[in-house]
Amino acid sequence: MDYGKDFIRRGLEEQAIRIDLEDGFTWDGQIMPIDVRMGSILSFPQQRKEIAKGLGRLAKGICNEFVVGVGYGITAANGLADLLNLRVLRIEGDPGDPIDIERIDGLIPREELSESKNYPLVGGVISEGKTTEDGVRVIRKLGGSCKHIFTIFDYEFLEVRKRFRELDCEIKSLANYGDLMSVLREDAFLTDSKIGELKKWYENRSNWWKEKQIFLRTKREQKRRLDSEDGSGFASTML
Repeated sequence: MDYGKDFIRRGLEEQAIRIDLEDGFTWDGQIMPIDVRMGSILSFPQQRKEIAKGLGRLAKGICNEFVVGVGYGITAANGLADLLNLRVLRIEGDPGDPIDIERIDGLIPREELSESKNYPLVGGVISEGKTTEDGVRVIRKLGGSCKHIFTIFDYEFLEVRKRFRELDCEIKSLANYGDLMSVLREDAFLTDSKIGELKKWYENRSNWWKEKQIFLRTKREQKRRLDSEDGSGFASTML
């Protein structure tokens, strides 16, 4: 069973994973053509069960006593904790917002955090990874060790993965950008040209939206010009 691809297919069917190459979606301060609506995904009980099972497979031999949930990953962390009989620490806060140590609300007293114990972090989506990175830093600042991150979906941005390697954190995901692209091709969900557009975005995210806006503006101007010319031509034949 290829859980990553199955997850993507269910998400596309339920419109919990959306693609818009015209207007895009705002996430982590960027305009992106892919939107993984984690709140919607986690609203389905069967999805929550499957996610917990998938995380359980990833966490085998890593999670022994504790698990930490951050952002949308709190729901998934609770499911994983129930499955493996773990204790849960929740790092509350809105996705994308900086995490303050005072926001920690969990079942583990701070004095129990120890560098000798591993506190794997569970997140919902890793795009720029700011919320997840803040979570790692909070755990370490409180005296705990965090070397593993489990996430439901990972955009697999190279510079983000490099940043986490430098933090000495390994990312394990249930589904990722590679799974999404495979499904889009295998199921003919998008045309080849649109898949090519997604690749362009992935390879050059910082300029993709700017170039897209210029292209769309030029296209609109050309349409207005053609409409104007057609209108004037039609009017002259009526005289």
